[in-house]
Amino acid sequence: MANPGWNPATIDALLGVESSYLEAGLDQVIASYGSMYAYLTQGLGLTQADIYVLRARMVYYPVLPGQSGLEGNAAAGAAFLNALQNSPLSGAYTNFNYYLQSAIDAGTLGGVETRVGGQIHADAASFLLRRPVWIDEAIAPYASGRDLRESQTSFWGAGLGGGFWSTGGAGTASSTETSAGSILGVTHRFTGRSSINFGIGYNWGSVESSGASATLNTVLGTIGGRYAVSSLEVGPYVLARADLGWVDYQSRRDLGGALGIANGHTNGVFYGGLAGIGNIIRLAPFTFTLQTGVRIAGANVGSFDESDSELALNVGGINEIYPSVLFDLR
Repeated sequence: MANPGWNPATIDALLGVESSYLEAGLDQVIASYGSMYAYLTQGLGLTQADIYVLRARMVYYPVLPGQSGLEGNAAAGAAFLNALQNSPLSGAYTNFNYYLQSAIDAGTLGGVETRVGGQIHADAASFLLRRPVWIDEAIAPYASGRDLRESQTSFWGAGLGGGFWSTGGAGTASSTETSAGSILGVTHRFTGRSSINFGIGYNWGSVESSGASATLNTVLGTIGGRYAVSSLEVGPYVLARADLGWVDYQSRRDLGGALGIANGHTNGVFYGGLAGIGNIIRLAPFTFTLQTGVRIAGANVGSFDESDSELALNVGGINEIYPSVLFDLR
């Protein structure tokens, strides 16, 4: 026997959805609260963080604000931020989720895309690879032994420091390097044709880029020698030098967007080797020194885990070797 209460029209209304139902509900929300946002916050008592967590659980953004127009480090950083939508940091009460959802509302990533990828660590590696060049410039006036008599020894000190700047491009930020220190050394001339030199020193270095900084404190040593065909004062010669330094590395990355400051610490070494030939030519009243050679510079820094930020990185070890050919005229 049919149940008189089972009216097909009633069943369809209960189990189905029509646009008029949704429109009526939205109209009532607007009439009672003025907007859907007011209904969520005033009617349901949700906070902005609650809304962001719910939205992150229900909505995935294939492209973040401005991501398609970025390049270089900025594009890589934006891709990293995008990928974190599929991580536990998204759809939860985290600083990252709040940042990302508010960035979507604002239509901009707020510069975090250029900071999140850790450009400072690459810039610090570049700084270390240039250390042998700075040492070469600092000790050049004292290392040859040309101003000494046979069997004579001189003790010297040299300043070690300066500045280096690079401009940004292709999504990377500009960088600034400054350093200061000193080397204490000794040069001994064995004969009219040969000399040796060595020194020890300390160098403080600072690298800044993309809202981050790295401090590199270095204890270093250098040893080299020169041998001339006829005399150290004039004519052809060969030279060689080796450099080695122990590095204490500390980094600090202010990510912006309320994402905290990521801190890192590790140790490492830099090293360098130089082999070359030259010729000293006297054309009174001038003396010209022509020199060419090959330099190998390397840096080996241990891996480390940053701390104090949800977007702290697990930074892989740096192991770079950079060869170069030198031509010099003094």
